[in-house]
Amino acid sequence: MALRFDNIQSLISFLPELMLGLTVIILFSLTALLSKEGEGGRSEGIAAGVGLLCAAFLLAFGGDYSRTGFLFHGLLALDPFAVFFKALALASAFLAVLFSLPSREIQRTEQAEYYTLLVSLTLGVCVMASAANLLMLYLSIEFVSLMSYLLTGMPKKNKQAAEAAL
Repeated sequence: MALRFDNIQSLISFLPELMLGLTVIILFSLTALLSKEGEGGRSEGIAAGVGLLCAAFLLAFGGDYSRTGFLFHGLLALDPFAVFFKALALASAFLAVLFSLPSREIQRTEQAEYYTLLVSLTLGVCVMASAANLLMLYLSIEFVSLMSYLLTGMPKKNKQAAEAAL
């Protein structure tokens, strides 16, 4: 029988997603602060990587995953299936950040936006992996699709990317 966690226990089990949300806020702040100086890109990439590693650490060691149950009054599920796919999403996003740091495909001015969108996409995938309610599933699919559309059209001067994003 699946347990229903109260709000405090739900927040503790939701810490990896909260860390991803905090990382997005930090990336927005870094982008606003460093855009005045004409820098950007590499520091946001490092911040995104550190945020993803912290979320993975919280996923691995932050909760008691031996008990399965529902978080936030049945909106999200906590089970080995969700934990596996959250770990897969976090590892994939970290590898994407790692491989895109030395990349020259994305212009220096667009790298900060790229990392912010990538971490936001990862947050959506993590919520989608544990969605147990039709409303949460719909919201997470919409969030992931919007971030995917924005990432597709990221090379602003590429007409094919703009057409694909449309």
